[in-house]
Amino acid sequence: MLRRLRPPRAVASLGPRRYSTRPPGPAVVQIQRVRFLWKRPKISTVLVTVGTTYALYEIFMHTLVLLIDEEDLEDITEEEREELEQPVFIPFPGFTRMVQPRPYRSTDPEWQTYVKVSKDKELLKSIRGSLAEMARRMVATFPQFKNQANISKYWLDIQYPPNPPPSFVRQGLSLGGGNGIAWAEQAVEPLAVFWTRQALWPSALAVALWSFTSTLVTQNVMSIAKFFRHEPPTDPLTNMQQTIEKIHQQMKKQSGKPGSVSPPIPTPGGTGEAGEMDEGPTTGPLPPIDKRPAAGTPTTPETLSTGAGMDNDTSNVVSPKDLYMIRTVQEHTSGPWDSFKKSLVQKWRRPQAFPPRGSIRVSGLVEINVPTAIVTLDCIAWWDPQTAAFDPKTTTIRLRTVRPKIQSPMG
Repeated sequence: MLRRLRPPRAVASLGPRRYSTRPPGPAVVQIQRVRFLWKRPKISTVLVTVGTTYALYEIFMHTLVLLIDEEDLEDITEEEREELEQPVFIPFPGFTRMVQPRPYRSTDPEWQTYVKVSKDKELLKSIRGSLAEMARRMVATFPQFKNQANISKYWLDIQYPPNPPPSFVRQGLSLGGGNGIAWAEQAVEPLAVFWTRQALWPSALAVALWSFTSTLVTQNVMSIAKFFRHEPPTDPLTNMQQTIEKIHQQMKKQSGKPGSVSPPIPTPGGTGEAGEMDEGPTTGPLPPIDKRPAAGTPTTPETLSTGAGMDNDTSNVVSPKDLYMIRTVQEHTSGPWDSFKKSLVQKWRRPQAFPPRGSIRVSGLVEINVPTAIVTLDCIAWWDPQTAAFDPKTTTIRLRTVRPKIQSPMG
């Protein structure tokens, strides 16, 4: 209804409009900036591509490589033939799971072995003594103790675990073996699983990098604040620790200088006490007799440069500018680098290893007597009845305390 009341378009409006759609004239140049953006691939596409590539690689490595001529198959043994006839297993990442086994029963051979070991008093004493001797040998390896470490006391408990250690299985494709292509499971070593997880998820390294970055950023912010004469209040204990660290660093630098250390006494063989002479700013050693000029020959610059054993190649000499930059970077990153190492040592853990099935846990304290102190060690080990020895993969010996025999006041 309202459209009918609208006045008709004027005649002037039927002409060309102000903003015409005609292309511009030849004198007008239009510049349009175009930005090309790469399309990000989807996560599902990346996973499918990686899985397909991995499957094709495993098929090529295990299937095509195993194509052997009939003449070669006639010369192999039965064991090798059985290995070739076994199905090829292609594991898939992300399909590994842990399986909790059932507890031991009275009819299991492992539990019967526990009963026999618990009744043998001499064997239990031998097991405790073996672990204490292992701890003593570890302390005796230090050069300051040499062979003067003796066992003083030990408190070791023997425990019989009611459950066997868990196991891991991984899923994947099974090729051959009379079943064609099938989805199957295969057992895997726990240590391999732990190493793989630690490589794929390096949490300790990530925390250490975060500590390095945060320390470096804090240090730079403090430097900028000091540049604008704004110094936040600091803790006197922190200042004392920083001063002590600087003194230690200066002492290390001075000890590394040639002029601060007394040169070793030369021996008739031409070497010092350590067998090597420290390089210093003094003149180099005399050339060998066969390279010295003869008595009648003139000493020209060429003979002096070649006979004195001087290095004519100056390409490896670091310029003072580069040396200054290196020292500046080292001093600037020394604090963050120390924080990185400290955090990495605190967070880094050795991959966990499970003891063999049917092993006996031996844990406790071992006290070692050395000439100047008493060392207490915390020991955890698993004794395998099948091998009658401790499992080296799961044996852990750590330092607990060191008590000096003669203690004097610090002041």
